[in-house]
Amino acid sequence: MYRKKLMRACLTGLMVVTVATANVAPVFAAEAPAGTETTTAKTSVVKAQFVDAAGTVVAGGDYFVDADGDGVFNVSELPVPEGYKAETVGDFSTKDYADTALQVTVDKIAKASVVKAQFVDAAGTVVAGGDYFVDADGDGVFNVSELPVPEGYKAETVGDFSTKDYADTALQVTVDKIAKASVVKAQFVDAAGTVVAGGDYFVDADGDGVFNVSELPVPEGYKAETVGDFFTKDYADTALQVTVDKIAKASIINVQFMDGNKVVAGGDYFVDADGDGIFNLSELPVPEGYELSLAGDQFVKDYVGKTTQLKVKAVKAATMKVVYKDQTTQEVVGEETLTGSRQDADGNYVFDAAVDFNIPFGYQLAVDYPVETLKAGETKTTECLVTARETVLHITFETQDGEVVGTKTVSTTSQGADGECWTFMLGTDFDLPEGYKLAEGVDQITNIQIPFGSTGGFTMIVEKEDKSSIVKAQFVDEAGVVLAGGDYFVDADGDGIFNVNELTEWLPEGYKPMVLGDFFVADYKDCPLQIKVEKIAKESIVKIQFVDAETDEVVAGGDYFVDADGDGIFNHTEVLEWVPEGYELQEFGDFQVEFYKETPLQLSVTKIAEEPENPDPEDPNKPEKPEDPDKEDTGKEDTNKKDDKKEDTKKEDKKKTSPKTGDETSAATAALPVGVSLAAILAVLVKKFK
Repeated sequence: MYRKKLMRACLTGLMVVTVATANVAPVFAAEAPAGTETTTAKTSVVKAQFVDAAGTVVAGGDYFVDADGDGVFNVSELPVPEGYKAETVGDFSTKDYADTALQVTVDKIAKASVVKAQFVDAAGTVVAGGDYFVDADGDGVFNVSELPVPEGYKAETVGDFSTKDYADTALQVTVDKIAKASVVKAQFVDAAGTVVAGGDYFVDADGDGVFNVSELPVPEGYKAETVGDFFTKDYADTALQVTVDKIAKASIINVQFMDGNKVVAGGDYFVDADGDGIFNLSELPVPEGYELSLAGDQFVKDYVGKTTQLKVKAVKAATMKVVYKDQTTQEVVGEETLTGSRQDADGNYVFDAAVDFNIPFGYQLAVDYPVETLKAGETKTTECLVTARETVLHITFETQDGEVVGTKTVSTTSQGADGECWTFMLGTDFDLPEGYKLAEGVDQITNIQIPFGSTGGFTMIVEKEDKSSIVKAQFVDEAGVVLAGGDYFVDADGDGIFNVNELTEWLPEGYKPMVLGDFFVADYKDCPLQIKVEKIAKESIVKIQFVDAETDEVVAGGDYFVDADGDGIFNHTEVLEWVPEGYELQEFGDFQVEFYKETPLQLSVTKIAEEPENPDPEDPNKPEKPEDPDKEDTGKEDTNKKDDKKEDTKKEDKKKTSPKTGDETSAATAALPVGVSLAAILAVLVKKFK
């Protein structure tokens, strides 16, 4: 009997150890094995500002970059504002822009349209015209200020116009020559030598370096006695002395000039400028080709309040024949006969080349000609040297983005009739910039007409000649899986080298390259270039506070990266690694990122129950308390016996609430020797009692 009881006790002990091993193992299963890393986002936050060409900040803030955590980010990782493109490119260090903003230059994405326009002067002459890019914002409306007004002119036409109205019909823009005035010094001096006025005055509006006294503001109450033209350069620092005379209070008389019984002229005339009551008949404007039969002084009072008839007789005026010769070729390009219309104080007829000569169209005076005088009835032939006036075209070559890639000025001295034009032709008179061709899809002219003797401007839209090559490339993730690939156009400049950046537009969505630099085209015509790529992190930052469930105290918290897939939702499992040491999370499920960017999410945590450091294991050699052999089974339930079902329930609850920490392998290993020892003891006892 005793032997049976002893063996029962040993078997019970062995069973307890085995069960204990099984129960201990799950307790330690939750702890990660040593050396295992937890994957976390490595992104950094940098400051950046997007600045346009005018220096205006159009966007900016803090941005997540550098998903691989190498401390370097590319401008392409920043979100360029909508409607703009980045002009700044390249890699930068994250630490340099943690507190200081990176200035990223951006440019508006052109949405321009092409309209036709002609620039017309006051005489109706077209001085320039063509097709022009306008309406950069693409709203269908453009302002005249967007058009390139020809050099030396200003637009008189202003306002907004619809692009669709001038896609085929030219907008007529009235222009006016820009004044090119100079400043000269002048003094107005009376007959006594007294300076009555003076200072600096704007003259020479046409910018030819010559001005007339009539351009100066004669002091009120005076008239200039000095007349004629002067050089602006001679009076930039030295004052021109202009003799002036006081304007007397003249009288008005009415006179008719009679050739026999015929009235040839007449009207009201100012006389007696000095106001002394006497005037001379020479003060009257005798009709051209006539002279008074009477001369001398007259009393004003004899003429006031009535019409006086004065007899005149016809006289033969002086004439001048002008022959125009080309200074270079000595070819006669025109001639005319002029009849004198103005007389000097001596009655001689005055001929001024600058006023009276009608220079042939397309020519200009080659030299300055002095004023000539001829006596009445005199005839003279004068040879006038002229030089051809150039027809000039200024051409600007622009890309469709508005980038100027070249300019060209061409001219000709060829002559034509008034209203005719010279045609400048692409390929004959001028060529496109090297490496460029006419832009495709842009309707533009290549033969440009400019009126003879005029200067015009024209903008031609070009694009780079395509010298690109085809290479093979594959985009491979870190696991070596090919995500995309194929044949791609690179090396637009045809130098045989291409950069990985030329392939970025074909990157798989949601990925960025890990490979940078230049490669030879020849190396990847048949063999694909393997470009490693990585996923672009889409994490968000949320605020979280861990609150002790018993004390309601915040035991930890801060800003945390969550929602790696960027769908706006994160799960409690994403924050487990940040649960404070010694606590376990009591809240589970998904949460909306947007709700916790500013307001912290409060998550309930509880303290993990501590295990005894040195538990007292039962003595495996201690025999179970023997049963009373003499005690009979009465068949009654033992009231002192514990409710096994309740005990099992409590154990199960305890199992559920116990923290899962440690290593199950270690627990099993520790329990194994105890089981082996008990088995050995059992074997010995069995042998002994046989």
